[in-house]
Amino acid sequence: MGSTRTSEPRRERLGLRVTPEQKRILERAAAARGETVSSLVVGSALREAEQTLHEQEILTLAGEASRTFVESLLNPPPLTADFLEALSLYQSEFPSER
Repeated sequence: MGSTRTSEPRRERLGLRVTPEQKRILERAAAARGETVSSLVVGSALREAEQTLHEQEILTLAGEASRTFVESLLNPPPLTADFLEALSLYQSEFPSER
């Protein structure tokens, strides 16, 4: 995962609406850490976002599905005319992706 800390200037803004109780909790937590509310919220949100993205990048297979996947990688099916046509179309649409 990437770092949540950066030396890049912060130019973008996010606006949040919270309840008074949520604000009090955030202020207390930030004070306990010696941070501003903004740095606490941004740091927490970035960690959660990075974790979410990381989880989306992992392919998890169990049992028979795992064996089928590995078998398909080791012994791929023959290329069909439809596949070759789709590949050709893709390559003509996205030539720099080769």
